[in-house]
Amino acid sequence: MPHFSKGNHTFEQIETNKHYRLAGWINVGGKWNDALKKPNPRTPEEISAQLEIYELMKKHDAEITVVVQERMHGLEPRDFPAKQRIKMFVNNYENYQSASAPAQDFGAPAAPPSPAGPIIDDDMGW
Repeated sequence: MPHFSKGNHTFEQIETNKHYRLAGWINVGGKWNDALKKPNPRTPEEISAQLEIYELMKKHDAEITVVVQERMHGLEPRDFPAKQRIKMFVNNYENYQSASAPAQDFGAPAAPPSPAGPIIDDDMGW
């Protein structure tokens, strides 16, 4: 059974003849606030938990594999055909200038990470 999942997703405006950068964040807390139309600000405990998870993943050289499967009526989810498998790597933020995920096989170097490091506190709250 997958550790993470999203049951239904539609890709929009994806051109298959271009290269894309994938980015992911560990989000803890930040429940949606309808009045503010954005997630609630995270508590210091949530920020600490987020950093702890990141550090644990980094310590163990964790990777996240994303599998894109086509939903097909009448099939069980485990039988949906896999259309894409994507590995994501933990970034190393000790050196903001040169840290990045490993370069991918198409030969282009990976883009440097945001100087904000593993915890992003932008207008979205994450």
